[in-house]
Amino acid sequence: KGKLDLDARELTMLIPLTVIVIVLGIYPMPVMGLLTTSINKLVQVLAPVAMSAVH
Repeated sequence: KGKLDLDARELTMLIPLTVIVIVLGIYPMPVMGLLTTSINKLVQVLAPVAMSAVH
C-alpha cells in the first residue's frame, strides 16, 4: 500500500505536465499574450455573425 502504480515512462510524462499545469495556473500571462492576437482576430470575424443572430 502507498505505492504508486506508475512506471518510469509514465512518471517521465506526468512530472513535466504537472509542472506546466502548476506554472500556467500561477502565471498564465506568457501563454495568454501569445493567444491575444488570434483571439482578437476571431472576435472580429465572429462579431458580425453574432450581431446578425441577435436581430
